[in-house]
Amino acid sequence: ILYYVVTPDRKVTMRGMRGNASPPPELTLSQKQLAVGQCNFLLLFIMSTAAIACGMAATAYCNFMNRNVKLVDGADVESLCSNYTEFVTCEDMFNNHGVGFWGWQITVPIDTLVCYPYTIWINGAYRTPTLDTKFNSARAFSTTASFFGLLAFFTLGFAGCCPIPQSRMKCISIYFLIAFFFQAMTFIFKQSSACQKDFFAPYFPLQGVPDEIESVSCSLSRYSNMAIAATVLYWVCAGMCSRAIPPQPAPTVFNQGQQQPQQEETPAANEEEQA
Repeated sequence: ILYYVVTPDRKVTMRGMRGNASPPPELTLSQKQLAVGQCNFLLLFIMSTAAIACGMAATAYCNFMNRNVKLVDGADVESLCSNYTEFVTCEDMFNNHGVGFWGWQITVPIDTLVCYPYTIWINGAYRTPTLDTKFNSARAFSTTASFFGLLAFFTLGFAGCCPIPQSRMKCISIYFLIAFFFQAMTFIFKQSSACQKDFFAPYFPLQGVPDEIESVSCSLSRYSNMAIAATVLYWVCAGMCSRAIPPQPAPTVFNQGQQQPQQEETPAANEEEQA
């Protein structure tokens, strides 16, 4: 064991410690497995936080996907909007814009992107775009994915005060798998009516969708990329649950009878019991 000595001329020298110094005791196999398992639990909690943050942010805003509008040759947005003075969002409707589960994206002065609701007042009545089954299903899938993601997240968070045996951590992976499945299913949004030409047809009750619109398609945006990241993180978290060991909480009057030695809950011990 080495120690540092400052000499009178302010130079630092390194010398050996005098006397008999014994090295620190080596950790046993169960202690090493417990340390690795608790590190995996910390990493699992961090990744689950990132997954739920990405998943909820992807569906909360009105730009889940970019809606690309292509006009026929020779068509001009300004001249086209002159025929529809009742629409305050006419230019946004005929230009490329974002669409989400709860609204769509418009530009207000000066170059500020805001969310606009789908249901608006036009010609004395409230009108809503065509929301088909795929659109409503993708909306429901996003809510379900966020619910199970939050359920797994809070279960892991409460492990600091309520003991959770490592064998029960495998049950939490079911929450992550359900969140993974429904988060991936939100991408049927691309096949919904929001990515079709006649999505805003109810806004034009008399003449229908203008013929100047040639086609409409959807592409991935920054928020749909966040949904992809959430899907991958949910899958990784589901696989990490079996190797994560929650920390042993401090004994309180509420959990004194529930304390269990975690060394017996290590993956190696589980494999020996199965064998």
